[in-house]
Amino acid sequence: MPVPTPRRNATQVKIRFPCGVVAKGGRYGSIVELDVRWPAASVSLLPSQVQTYPEEVVTASLAFRTTFCQPAIGSVEPETWLDLLYCGHSPVGCTRPNATHKQLLYSEQIRGYPQLRNINLRCDLFGLAGHYALALRPSMQDPGEPIAATLDQHSLKVHYT
Repeated sequence: MPVPTPRRNATQVKIRFPCGVVAKGGRYGSIVELDVRWPAASVSLLPSQVQTYPEEVVTASLAFRTTFCQPAIGSVEPETWLDLLYCGHSPVGCTRPNATHKQLLYSEQIRGYPQLRNINLRCDLFGLAGHYALALRPSMQDPGEPIAATLDQHSLKVHYT
């Protein structure tokens, strides 16, 4: 039997069954599907263009949208990973799941949902000319699960010196 969607801020939901739907006494229950997602996140690499082995600092930034409550006492702290990927000579090299040019160069564990986290990346990570990207992934990634951040908008181009 379809159940109407409750109003947005409803704390209690009452369902009235038409006469004759429940014909036997006993306990009845319902299953509710709940889709839980990470808070929205944004990632960036600055500057957007550098030379190989740059003198200037390359900074990876991660920001999560503000969460409205603290985790329950005793619950597991949320964990994600921020990855720096080498994509090869095209940013498309990081967007395809089975891309052969994609290489994981650096990974850092992110605990919780920080409003802003800046990570200074070592210059030796940028030794090859080409495109680099940041990706945000869960701690245990299912091969079919998409990466949270879109890579093509957050790529860095490195030129030979």
